Amino acid sequence: MKIFQINIWQEGTMVPDGFPAIADEIIARKADVVLFSEVRNYNKTDFVQRILTELKNKDAVYHGISSEPSLDVAFISKFPIKDQRSLYTEINKVGNVLKSKIQVAGRNFTFYAVHLDYTNYACYLPRGYDGVTWKKLDQPIVDVGSIVEANRKGRRDEAIRDIILDADKESKNETIVIAGDFNEPSHLDWTSGIRPMKYVLTRS
Repeated sequence: MKIFQINIWQEGTMVPDGFPAIADEIIARKADVVLFSEVRNYNKTDFVQRILTELKNKDAVYHGISSEPSLDVAFISKFPIKDQRSLYTEINKVGNVLKSKIQVAGRNFTFYAVHLDYTNYACYLPRGYDGVTWKKLDQPIVDVGSIVEANRKGRRDEAIRDIILDADKESKNETIVIAGDFNEPSHLDWTSGIRPMKYVLTRS
């Protein structure tokens, strides 16, 4: 099974012909399952139905259930979707998480399409930029306590915790896949090889 997760950058509206390019990428990747983030349903349109139609017009047939308008994530699959729901209600939401279930050759899969808070982006602080406004700071913030405190405000840890707790309720025979835009840099981003680059980033 080929799984493709893509942040579609405001439904492809940020570049010329961005929307059809999304479909082209899905086809080029030969994806069996696709998880989207930055779904907007602009102008009261339904992104899921639009992308299914675009794909069908290009001879690629997928299944999809329109996600709630308050969610900015979506899921489509070459296999019928057995069940789909948001992990959160609008009241208790700490991130956008869509849970979808499919079955392939008798094997059950549960997918979590995830898009977490893009603000309180603490990795910008040591680079010399505000993590909420993205404006240049007077000087980089390198105090670990301040960086951790700023990061916690995004509640991304809480969202991941909720996903794990929800997944733990599933059968042990269920295959769980979590994919999305977590708005959290990998610890692998920072290596001795790129250490000198931090000064370039700070001045840019």
